Amino acid sequence: MKRILVIVSLLTSFIYAGMGSGMGNSTGMGGYALKHANPMPNLMRVALGNSNLLGLSKSQIDSLQSWRAANQGNLRSLVQQVMAEEKILHEHSLTNESDIVKRVDNVLKLRLQIMQTKTNCRVNLKKILTKEQFNKVVSIYRSMH
Repeated sequence: MKRILVIVSLLTSFIYAGMGSGMGNSTGMGGYALKHANPMPNLMRVALGNSNLLGLSKSQIDSLQSWRAANQGNLRSLVQQVMAEEKILHEHSLTNESDIVKRVDNVLKLRLQIMQTKTNCRVNLKKILTKEQFNKVVSIYRSMH
C-alpha cells in the first residue's frame, strides 16, 4: 500500500506540474506533452531545423525525413497514450484503488517505448550524420535548453 501511495503521489505531482505549464493545451510533438512523457532530447527536430547550418546533403535530409515519417506517428500516439493514462490514473487515485498499480505499469511501459524510439532516433542520426554534424546537433540542442 505504501508503494502505491508513493507512486500515485509522484505521478500526481507530475500531472499537476504539467497543468501549470500548459499540458492541457499542448497537442504538438514539440510541446509540453513530449517533454513530460520522456526525458530524451528531440535531436531530429534540431537536425532538420538546422540543415543549412549543419551542411546536410539532400541525401542526409531525405534519410532523416524518411525515418521521421516512419516513426513520428507512433511516437505521437505513445505520448498521447501516456497523457491519457495519467489523467485516468489521477482520477482513479481519488476514487478507485483497484487498478492503480496496473495503470502505473502501463504508463511506465509506454514511457519505455518512447525512450526506446528516441534512442533509436539518436542511433539513426549518428549513422546518417558525420561525427562533426552530430556533435553540432548536440551543441545546438544544449544551447536551446
